[in-house]
Parts: sequence; C-alpha cells; structure tokens
Amino acid sequence: MMPRSILTGLLLGLAIAALASWTPYLLRTTATLSCQDAPIAGETPYCVYYDERPALFSATYRLTIGREADRGVVYTMPFSQAHIQINWSAETGDLTIALPGSTITVSPSQYIDHR
Repeated sequence: MMPRSILTGLLLGLAIAALASWTPYLLRTTATLSCQDAPIAGETPYCVYYDERPALFSATYRLTIGREADRGVVYTMPFSQAHIQINWSAETGDLTIALPGSTITVSPSQYIDHR
C-alpha cells in the first residue's frame, strides 16, 4: 500500500497533465478575419480563419485559408489577431497577409481546393 502523500502527489500530477493537455481546446478562440469579395458564382467563398490556442507558457496562432475553418492551407505564426491585416485582390484573387515586419502573398493556385 502506498503512503497517502505519494498517492496524492501522483493524482495531482495526473490532474495537472490532463489540464495542460486540454487547455488549448478549452480556451481556443476561432474567428473569421476576411472572406473573398467576389467568389465564383454558386460556390462558398474562401475565407481566412484565425485560431488561437493558449497553453501554459505560450500560445499557438494559426491562419487557415479555405472554405471551412478546419480545412485549407494552414499558416502557423507568432502574431495575435490584432497584428494581422488581410487584403484580397479582386482582379487576381491573390490574398495578401500583412504581419509586423513581413508580408505573405498567397495566389489562388495555392489555396483553391481541387478535391
């Protein structure tokens, strides 16, 4: 039989591990930042979705470009939603993502889902 203090420590350790592994899912923030102005007729527009998953010592920030928040091209970055600017080009369909210190340009051939 284990001493009570060892058993309590083990249970506390398991509880902390479970909390740490579920924190990103419980406190997750998802938002739609922008959608195409002129999608192809009859089709769902492509959008840019922002996903923030906090953890104990850091957070994960992701942008997903697609028709759904959980399906598309994913970019992981070190910037929160307040630092991201999105612009769609009506002529070319290019998507420009402005971040502090850099800019990402994504062409339609990179984000259009051909499945």
